[in-house]
Amino acid sequence: MRLVTWNMAMRTKKCLDHLNALRADVIVLQEVNPDHVGLTSRDRTRQRWGTAPSGKGFGVIVREGLRLTDMDPDPLPWCLPVHVGGDGIGFVLAAMWAITYSPQKPSYTEQLAAVVDRYAGDPNMAPLVIAGDMNASAQQATHQAHLANVRAVRDRDLESAYHWRHGHADDADVPTTLRWVSKPDAQYHCDLVFLPPEWRLEGTRVSLGDPDVVFGQKLSDHLPVIVDVPLEGHYRPPAVSRFGADGELVEYGAKFYADGKGLLISKAGGDWVTASDLATPHEGEPQ
Repeated sequence: MRLVTWNMAMRTKKCLDHLNALRADVIVLQEVNPDHVGLTSRDRTRQRWGTAPSGKGFGVIVREGLRLTDMDPDPLPWCLPVHVGGDGIGFVLAAMWAITYSPQKPSYTEQLAAVVDRYAGDPNMAPLVIAGDMNASAQQATHQAHLANVRAVRDRDLESAYHWRHGHADDADVPTTLRWVSKPDAQYHCDLVFLPPEWRLEGTRVSLGDPDVVFGQKLSDHLPVIVDVPLEGHYRPPAVSRFGADGELVEYGAKFYADGKGLLISKAGGDWVTASDLATPHEGEPQ
């Protein structure tokens, strides 16, 4: 499964060809005009959108076959907490954009800290991924507050994907994800994806977009961060249940079929069958 986070710097239309070429399953976007993304903003099964005080948008889009479910009826203004499910995939995504306020309160680092405090560390929740433009890095003047956040995230068993995969220390001088147009010497690694242990696999790959393309063609002043995770056979969904035709609650167990054929559901002690075999309009779909 491929997850991409990218701040498009309000050049949404110019970035779309490059975004489509990345062929992501889950896309986290910042500084976008949702009307330019090519999907109807009314399709709430596959996308969510938020708006910063500046009027700029941020959002989540998932490919066909996946679906989004809201996780918080009163989310933080800079975060879209959703459950991503389908095709044997299941995780909670806290998609965020640390946004600018005037005056700047809460600060960028306080915004990430609030997301961590609210959503990270719940043992009853599906694996959590935090992804987005944090507007904070180890290269900035506020680096101590940022590094404190990174430590707090690690205390909840999440790791910065790029730093973990490439063996960098939290305060290392890693490749930039942001190169300001007005200050090209100001470069920061502020676009981050924090991964749970279920995603920190031997085959997990983490890369950045090509700076010669993104910066060279002036698509954006941010590079996309690209995370590829071999999830097949590693996700274990929770037990599921459904109601029978007579309204009786019928309990089922569930597991992920490791060869990639999908979710299998079984009545306790029964044979394994596919979810599609169980679900009918009359009886209702598995919940």
